[in-house]
Amino acid sequence: MTTPTKIQVPSFAWISLFLFLGACYEKPDFPLAPSISVDENSLSKITEEDPNTLSMQDVITISINFQDGDGDLGLDEEDIVSPSLFQEFNQDGTFNENSRNYKLKVFFKQGENFVPFPLPDPILGFNGRFQRLNEVDKTTPLEGVLNHEVIFRHNVIAPNTLLKFEVQIMDRALNLSNVIETDTIRVRVQ
Repeated sequence: MTTPTKIQVPSFAWISLFLFLGACYEKPDFPLAPSISVDENSLSKITEEDPNTLSMQDVITISINFQDGDGDLGLDEEDIVSPSLFQEFNQDGTFNENSRNYKLKVFFKQGENFVPFPLPDPILGFNGRFQRLNEVDKTTPLEGVLNHEVIFRHNVIAPNTLLKFEVQIMDRALNLSNVIETDTIRVRVQ
């Protein structure tokens, strides 16, 4: 029985290899304003019972691809404390549009056309917040997938409703991304 041959590589060779690989990696050059896109798997749905009301609901997850040149995406609790650009209400008591960094419009099919879905909250609409995505706490390009959930309770939506979504995100410099439109998805399927 023979033993496999071991090759000993001097440690300076490993250092040279790491330096070579590091020099070959180039940071992506994304624009400072966020850019978003969707693919064919951008929508998924689970149907479950709401534990509070015991009625059925569809939870739709919208998955968008994002790129941002300086990584200033997302808001944490310290970002929304007054006074800030992202606090809930302006000094005059009006709602601050910048307090939501995930802009979402929902449309449902009515006849041959898609029309805006009635807003659950006249002030917020379907808009929401997402947490900071840059975990290294320095300016760096970011790229990834952002997931957002929207809930449709069966007791407030017609059976077999066909929906689609428009999404836009905003960074902490108040740069808005492009607007994307998703494919369609059916809720309260019977």
